[in-house]
Amino acid sequence: MATMWQQVVDLGLTPLIAQTRLQVTLTFPGPGEGPQGAYITHTATHVTVTTDASADTVALTDQLAALLASMPATALSVPQVTVALQLPEGLFERLYATGASAAQVDYLTFRNTLYRQLAVATAQHRDALAGAWGSQAARPEVALQQVPGHGARPIAALRVGQLAALAGATGVTPAALTWLQALPWFMMTAPSGGLVAGMAAWGVAAPVMTLASGAPTALAVDPLVAPLPGAAALSRETQLLLIAAYRTGLRVRVLDADQELIELTDGARVEVVQGGSLTALDPAVAIALTDRKQAQKMRLGAAGLPLSRGTVYHTWAAAQADFKQGLAHKSLVVKPNAGHDGQGVSVFPLPPTAAAFAHAFDVAATFGDVLVELFAPGTVVRCVVVAGRVVAALECEPPSLVGDGRQTIAALAQRRGVSLDADAVATLAAQGADEATVPLRGHEVRLRGHARVTDGTTIDVTDELDDSYRNLALAAATALGVQVAAVDMVLVNRYQPWTAEHPELAKVLSVSLQPRMAPHLTPTIGSPRAVAPSVVAALFGPTTQKKPET
Repeated sequence: MATMWQQVVDLGLTPLIAQTRLQVTLTFPGPGEGPQGAYITHTATHVTVTTDASADTVALTDQLAALLASMPATALSVPQVTVALQLPEGLFERLYATGASAAQVDYLTFRNTLYRQLAVATAQHRDALAGAWGSQAARPEVALQQVPGHGARPIAALRVGQLAALAGATGVTPAALTWLQALPWFMMTAPSGGLVAGMAAWGVAAPVMTLASGAPTALAVDPLVAPLPGAAALSRETQLLLIAAYRTGLRVRVLDADQELIELTDGARVEVVQGGSLTALDPAVAIALTDRKQAQKMRLGAAGLPLSRGTVYHTWAAAQADFKQGLAHKSLVVKPNAGHDGQGVSVFPLPPTAAAFAHAFDVAATFGDVLVELFAPGTVVRCVVVAGRVVAALECEPPSLVGDGRQTIAALAQRRGVSLDADAVATLAAQGADEATVPLRGHEVRLRGHARVTDGTTIDVTDELDDSYRNLALAAATALGVQVAAVDMVLVNRYQPWTAEHPELAKVLSVSLQPRMAPHLTPTIGSPRAVAPSVVAALFGPTTQKKPET
C-alpha cells in the first residue's frame, strides 16, 4: 500500500481527500412507527436514519440533526453508527491511467480491488478504531457496499459500522466524520504503530469520541414550536417545510440557502419551493399581482367581493387635495400600495388631523405609491388557503399593554419583551402617551393601530369561522388565481354569516403569497395548526407509505 500512497502524492491527488463522500446511518434498536421514507425507515426491530452522501461533514451533521428532530418518536436509545466512505472517482481514474490499464486489467476490476485492499487494511485496525470511540465500544465492522441493482456489482463504498454513538447533539460530530473521511487514505500509507497517533502525525487529530449517555439531545426538541436543529440559517417557514417533507418521506436538497430554494423529490416527481410556501402551484404573474394592493383590489372587486373603497396616490399634492376635499372627515387607513407584513400602515379609526395624515403618508411613501382606504371596523382574521381549502385561520388583535399603576410603558414593554419601534411611539402619541407614561391600573394602551400575525394577540378560529367567511377567502384566492395564499379580512362577527344583503359584515383587505406558517403553530389562544404538511400534500398528494431505499 505504500507504493499506492506514493503514486497518490506523485500525481498530486491528495486534495481529493476532502472530496471523499460520507453517508451516515444511525440504527436505533426497538420498533418504530411512521412512513418508510427517503431518510427514515421503521421495522419491527429497529428505526434507521440515513443521511445523503456528502463531503461536507458540517452539512452532514446538520442534516442528521434536522432529521432526528423532525422524527415524531422521542424515546429512542443510543444508536449504532455506520459510515459509508465513497472515494472520489478521480482517484481510481488517475491511478488506472498510470499503470493498471497497461497491465490489461479492466477498470471495474481495478476499482473493486483497490476498495478490497483498503477494507482489509482497515479491518486490521479494528481494535484501534474501537479505542478511538471509547473503551465501552465494541469492535467495529468493516465491509464493502456494492451498487444495488447493478449486474457488474461495482463496489460503491467502504463501510465502517457498529460504531457506538459519539458525543454531540446528534451523536455524531463534524470532527469525527472528518477523521473518518481521511481514514481510507491513511490506510494507503501501510500504517504501522498506533492508528490514532499515526493519523495525528499525518495531520488529522483524533476527535474526542466517547459513548453518549443517552439518546441524542436533538430528540428533546419539538421542531414544530422551536428552531429546527441543523437548519438555523434557514427561515422558520423553510424549517417547517423541511419537517413536513422529512415526515412525509420525501428526499430534500437545499439548492440555494440564501434564496431559501428547496428541492423536494418523490420518485420521479420533483418540486422546488421557495421560502417554505412559494411553489409552482401559483403562476409567476401572481407574484406581481399580489404585490400591488390596488391591482388585486380591482380583480377582487370584479369578482364581487366586499372591499373598502380606496385610491392610489403617486404624489403628496394629489393626496393633500383629496384630504381637504373630504377625506379629512373620514376614518382612514394609509398604507403602501406595495407593502408587506403591515409595514408602513397607519390606521385612523377616527378622522386624522392634517398633520397625522401627512405623517402617515410620508411613512407609507417610503415604500412607493400610497393607497388610502376607508377604515373598516371589525376584527382582522387571516385565513390560509391551500389548494382550495382553508387550512388555518387566526383572529389578530393589535399588541397592547395593561397598566399596573406603577410602571412606565417602557418598563411594561421590557417585561413583555415588546419592542417600542417608531410605529409604537406614534401610536402612543395618538393616545396622548409616551414611553415614560405610567398607565392606570387595568388601563389598556395600544402599541399599534392595526393587527398583524407577527405580533399582538392571536386566536385560532379555524373551527369557529362561519363557512361564509371560508367561502369568501376561497373566492378571493380564486379571483387572483393562487393556490397557496393568506387572505386577510375584517369581520364584524365571525359567527354571523356574511351575505350579499349584508356586505358590511366583512371586507377583504388583501391576498398575499407565501403565508407565514409559524404564527399558526403558536397562537396566543387556541389550538396550533400545521400548515406546511398541507403545502407538501398539495404538491405530492396525500402521504403514502414509501418503500425504504437501498
